Amino acid sequence: KESTSALFFIGMDEMSDKTDTDWTTVAVAVGATAVASYCVFKAFSSSFAPSEHRSSSPPPLVLASGEGVDVSAAVRAPKNHSSSGSISWTNVTLTQITPYTEDVSEFVFSLPEEMEITLPVGRHVMVKADVNGHPTSRPYTPIDDAGIPLKKISLVLRAYEYGKMSSKIHSMSIGDCLLLRGPIGRYKFDPSQKARVFLYGGTGVTPIYQVLKHALKDGECESKCFVFSQSRSFDDLLLAQTMVDLQSQYPSFLSLSFHLSRLTPEKIEKNLSSLFSPASSSPLPTGCSLNSGYVTSEHIEASLTAHSLLDLVAEGKVEFLICGPSGFTKYVKQQLLFIKCPKEMVYVF
Repeated sequence: KESTSALFFIGMDEMSDKTDTDWTTVAVAVGATAVASYCVFKAFSSSFAPSEHRSSSPPPLVLASGEGVDVSAAVRAPKNHSSSGSISWTNVTLTQITPYTEDVSEFVFSLPEEMEITLPVGRHVMVKADVNGHPTSRPYTPIDDAGIPLKKISLVLRAYEYGKMSSKIHSMSIGDCLLLRGPIGRYKFDPSQKARVFLYGGTGVTPIYQVLKHALKDGECESKCFVFSQSRSFDDLLLAQTMVDLQSQYPSFLSLSFHLSRLTPEKIEKNLSSLFSPASSSPLPTGCSLNSGYVTSEHIEASLTAHSLLDLVAEGKVEFLICGPSGFTKYVKQQLLFIKCPKEMVYVF
């Protein structure tokens, strides 16, 4: 070390002979800077070093089914539901499966015993699972009642050929688990609206049904409700009997209009008796209609006009709620332009 230091300063002296720079002073300054930097580094290193007094991060959630779901972004949910009724990513267990059609079923997931979730009307939940080695999440709207603490969540899902999450859930067995959090969403229910027009296609019925049920049962809400359902055939007509039963309970407030694009009027008439349950006193009660073709602005306009509500559309006193495939949503929004519906009165789930 001594020889190295000597050579360093000798070199500095030789260079100082050739220049006016005080190289000895420079060397001392460089050395002092190095010492100071080392001290600062040690101080920061010790401050970030692991300590037995620091609380470690919570262990990751593990699915009961043993599937490798990536839950690195998940956190443990509180033992009790919060004042807002929301929960973070939480393991929920599949406890019931009710088939509706060949590719549509209702799935009931139970929360842990100490937990509850409260769904504001029109809000949905996010579910997450491992799909082919990749963490995948999707939003779904439960059909459960809004505004009350729930211990279970019911989802009505169609298994699409290229639908990663829907196919995953349809392949699950009783006792399997996935992750769920919520509620999420932006919709705010306004009981002061004079009328509500619901337009949905296929499994888009789930948020529509939740909001519709709340609007009819809300004692402060006296809105007239019009439901327009677009499906390809009878097999795609989901929750039809449930909707008809609801209309029978509130005949003065609810009007139903089912539209089947791939069936002729003759085929509809022929299969009408098999659409609804045999227990129904009438296969299609007053206030319900079954039509061939697509929902159009003429259908919407006629329904509103029959109840003297069409003029209220331009005044922003009629709310329009839409849910379905992107093509359906785009088509319906174009139809609403013909009745001069303000954009701010249209909500798409």
